Amino acid sequence: MAAEMKQFLFLLFVGSFTAYYYIDVQSLPEPEERVLVEVIAVGLMVLIFLRGSFSVYKMIRLRNDERRLFEIL
Repeated sequence: MAAEMKQFLFLLFVGSFTAYYYIDVQSLPEPEERVLVEVIAVGLMVLIFLRGSFSVYKMIRLRNDERRLFEIL
């Protein structure tokens, strides 16, 4: 479960950096550069959301398995 928590925190860090970079790029004069960064940022956010939701699901499942183990013992 600790590995899943570390992975989730890393994803939050990457997501916050992506959001900061996306906001910073909005001041660029060239629309092509902004569009490219927008596409990359949206794609990365989708991947972060999918992987983050999988990590949260796995943490919940592991927590429930640990509770069942203690109930059996």
